[in-house]
Amino acid sequence: MKRLMLNRVLAALALCAAVALPAQATIVDFEDVEPDFFSAASISSGGFSFASSGAGFSGIDSSAAFAFPPANSTGQFLYALNADVVTMTLGGGAFRLLGFDMSFVAPQVPVSPGLSAGMLHVEATTVGGGVVTDDFDFGLSDANGAWSFVSFATDALASGVTAVSFSACVYDGSGGCSFSDPFVQPQFAIDNINVPEPGTAALALAALGILAARRRPQSL
Repeated sequence: MKRLMLNRVLAALALCAAVALPAQATIVDFEDVEPDFFSAASISSGGFSFASSGAGFSGIDSSAAFAFPPANSTGQFLYALNADVVTMTLGGGAFRLLGFDMSFVAPQVPVSPGLSAGMLHVEATTVGGGVVTDDFDFGLSDANGAWSFVSFATDALASGVTAVSFSACVYDGSGGCSFSDPFVQPQFAIDNINVPEPGTAALALAALGILAARRRPQSL
């Protein structure tokens, strides 16, 4: 009887330890893909698929490919130009989105310092079939007329999503934000997407299995 009780206590402790462990972070930084561009097609990075809507075109490259790249960019990043929309999926499976770095991509013309460009629009389909949206301001252009990557958290998407679409809009000067401005094309860059893997799930299930097994009637 004492041995049975000890096994139950050990199983319970294992379960608590599994739940207490932090989730393992996975960062999609687009360094695993050769520079490329695509429209109405998709590309894979970090185990995720990134599909272009075809409204414009998207790609993966470094700052060397741009006249006015994000000022603080390092390595490769995903970009979407000319009002393109990029949708991120995981082979039909669910994932969590905790944050990302994003920047406006300036057009290839001189831009004034201190200019407010617009917003990144994020629209996600949740595991339950709902839709969650959020908007993130690109901030102001710097002294050289370029924007910089800024980090944002997306706590509202931490519970699980099946698809996330990224698009940009530009301020129209009348209090609105246009997704199809004919003069300044909405376009953006995104990098370091934080999509943590639930590393404790297997351990928790294993602990539950041990606990259930120890509760079966045993011969004395």
